[in-house]
Amino acid sequence: MNQPDERLRPHPTSRLVGPVVALKAFSLLQYAASAALGLCVATSTTVGQTVQSETTATSIATVQAIDWAHVDSLLALEMRDSRTPGAVLVAIRGDSILHLKPFGVASAETGVPVTSDMVFRVASVTKMFTGLTASLLAQRGRVDLSAPIGRYAGDVAPALRGLTLAALLSHTAGLRDAFAGPGSSGAPTLAAAARRLDEGAVLTRPATVYSYSNIGFMLAGYVLERASGLAYADLVKREVLDPLGMTHSTFQLKMAMTDPLALGHDMDGDDPPRVAVIRPFTDSPELLPRGGLFSTAPDMALFAMALMNAPKTEASHGLAAAAILRTMDVYAAAPSDPVGGVPAQEYGLGMRITKYRGNREVGHFGGGLGYGAVVRLLPQRRVGVIILANQSNALLNRTAGATIDALLGESAPPNATVAKDGAASPLSPAEARALLGRYRNAGDETLVFLMQGGVLVLQDEPALRVQRVGPRSVAALAPDGSVVLRLVTVSTRTDCIAYLFAFGRAFRRESGCPR
Repeated sequence: MNQPDERLRPHPTSRLVGPVVALKAFSLLQYAASAALGLCVATSTTVGQTVQSETTATSIATVQAIDWAHVDSLLALEMRDSRTPGAVLVAIRGDSILHLKPFGVASAETGVPVTSDMVFRVASVTKMFTGLTASLLAQRGRVDLSAPIGRYAGDVAPALRGLTLAALLSHTAGLRDAFAGPGSSGAPTLAAAARRLDEGAVLTRPATVYSYSNIGFMLAGYVLERASGLAYADLVKREVLDPLGMTHSTFQLKMAMTDPLALGHDMDGDDPPRVAVIRPFTDSPELLPRGGLFSTAPDMALFAMALMNAPKTEASHGLAAAAILRTMDVYAAAPSDPVGGVPAQEYGLGMRITKYRGNREVGHFGGGLGYGAVVRLLPQRRVGVIILANQSNALLNRTAGATIDALLGESAPPNATVAKDGAASPLSPAEARALLGRYRNAGDETLVFLMQGGVLVLQDEPALRVQRVGPRSVAALAPDGSVVLRLVTVSTRTDCIAYLFAFGRAFRRESGCPR
């Protein structure tokens, strides 16, 4: 399964599990207190070595001012804490790879070391490629991003035909998310999966609230197939992978297996849990547009360079710069409350957009079954970092941030965009009444708020006390007072909460507002 996941993500301390709120798959907090996995750290790529592709030779430059040993030690520690068997880190400035290093093992069973050119699934980072492919087609007039998708795919359900590619690719189409397990309906083709969708996929009206939706990207991939006449995988290969020389990137598992492949891992059900290779390997046609790409760190570096060069040229690494820049335009803003610890984030076409140390940052997170990926780019500064990992939802973002800091150097101002945690305070009776009820996004993923002993709680085991932490946000607190989950409230009237925003998704109130 895939998630945002990053995309616009839950607060790093969020982890809510239990029979009512079954959202463990979207938690970023996988760090365990149990014994860490022993890591086999491979030797760093030699400075001056060249990473070759069919069309590009990318030199690795020497930057003496950066203490890469410190960055490496941070990644090794974060891998240990998250029980991640293997990873590859690549740091980029301009058209140069400054640092490319593999860590750990490709398989916890065999102990085969990760290599710098090893293939990983990049999970929801794939959404960047889906968005860019759509933008490239729009640049040539092959699709209209603002037109109803029924123009291109009249065989989808009537309730979906009026949606637009722009809405689907920016998570504003009002669709639910399918994120339980591997997220597969068993459909044999992308077309079959898209045709199975009906009005049950609809959460709310388009443009009502930002809500991350893998369903939306699956549907967008099918629309692109119909508009282009090519299978989705072939289309992205023609539009993006081939022009950039990403020769070791593919959507086909059988092709990925012909290169050295890092196997996906997860924690098993033992007590205590152990890191285990996932069997069978998750592969489904409907996964492709939302999280199915396999790639390597050097290939992803080529992609990153093309994105970062776009503001300075008409054609970036063979791709139309205007099409690249369109993906970075803001199409949506996620509900936020910086005072309450939920930072402001925006979304383009398959592109997460935020601020870091006063600089515009674009990219995506990819958290899925067996893999995790982080892509963070600062186009104006032409620096970026990519980290690929082979553990479910292993978003090694602490190291990514430290890498960007190292790339920016001492010129980087303090990061004023980091959200500050507001102090928790009890809810008034009116505020508690406004929150009472059941909220749902998809399937059994439900948030239930009720009164216990005169106090509002979020149903879980045990129930979690709810308090206000910001003007637009509340937090579910553990018995010791620590924050388990932060939620942004979205109101349609002053005395009723219509949606709660958590895990990057909107949960819609199922019952009428309490009186």
